[in-house]
Amino acid sequence: MKTNDFLFSEGFSLNEQIARQMFEAIPKDGPLIVLTDRKGACYPSSSSWFSELAIEKDFFRKLEERIDDGQEPLITQKKNCTVVAKQLTTDRTNCGYAFVILDNCTPESALVNIELVEMVLSQMEIIARLIEKNTLLYEFRMRSFPGSPENIKTEISAN
Repeated sequence: MKTNDFLFSEGFSLNEQIARQMFEAIPKDGPLIVLTDRKGACYPSSSSWFSELAIEKDFFRKLEERIDDGQEPLITQKKNCTVVAKQLTTDRTNCGYAFVILDNCTPESALVNIELVEMVLSQMEIIARLIEKNTLLYEFRMRSFPGSPENIKTEISAN
């Protein structure tokens, strides 16, 4: 199994790595961040808050379709929350979508601070790119060093 296959497999996806890094930095009373991948899996920064909101997956799919049609960043309202969303991509991977959910906020008040929200969304992309580059560098190093697992497999199969 290639290192890249392992690191980007369903059990250890890029979105999970992004979520781990990003969610550690979110203050306890901060916004709810939700990442969705292309297969529909959801990664919320607060599972309890996310379940309280009871936002159905269909809502996210409809927003994703609008983003794919060019509406980005997308600002909308759901219940008493404002949702700001955009596509999450790296140089090589379309990770899915990032959603910032602001509690007790109208779309108009979110627009006042849209630069701050867009900065958070941009930081998610930066984190994704750095994780991807780190993974690719790790894979390159594993192939380059004689004692790497891939080289050991090759040596064993040759004998």
